[in-house]
Amino acid sequence: MQHVLVIAGLIIGIISPITYIVSITRGTSKPHRTTRFVFLFVVLLNLFGTIADHGNFGSIAIDTLFVIQSVVIFAMSLKRGMGGMSPFDIICLILAVIGLVAWQVSGNASYGIALSIGAGIIAYIPAYIKTWKRPETESPWLYITGGLASVMTLFGYSISATSSFQIYNAAICVGMLVCIYKTKVYPFSKSA
Repeated sequence: MQHVLVIAGLIIGIISPITYIVSITRGTSKPHRTTRFVFLFVVLLNLFGTIADHGNFGSIAIDTLFVIQSVVIFAMSLKRGMGGMSPFDIICLILAVIGLVAWQVSGNASYGIALSIGAGIIAYIPAYIKTWKRPETESPWLYITGGLASVMTLFGYSISATSSFQIYNAAICVGMLVCIYKTKVYPFSKSA
């Protein structure tokens, strides 16, 4: 069963960015540049931390998929994305970079994973705000499939410190889905 969950999660993890890339190409989704820039480094450093902390195959495999996905989506966001230069975006970028630098200084892989998650949470604040105001600029499929892939690979092994990024990613996906579907979640909310 362990291998079935991991393989199914990885297949969904491969499909996940494809749906988003198609949506970006069509002009439907407009990823937030600051979030995508920081998230690229967060997932890259998280992958290194997971490998250094001797993470399980499921964690390493899904983290590798997230790195590849992040490179492509960030590159696409440069031309087809939104945001990235507001004072708030820059503050979030600086705070996220501080978290990443702290990880490098700490030299502790588990501590590094926690700091990269903290940096990722900060990096997603501009994307949450953008999506809350303009939910039509995001495709739910990236977050549905990405969250599902994280959960499936998470339960393929015993939960450990190296699994924390999968938990984080699933939570981020749920948050983005709330922003996308907020009128269904909060019927009286209005886009600003």
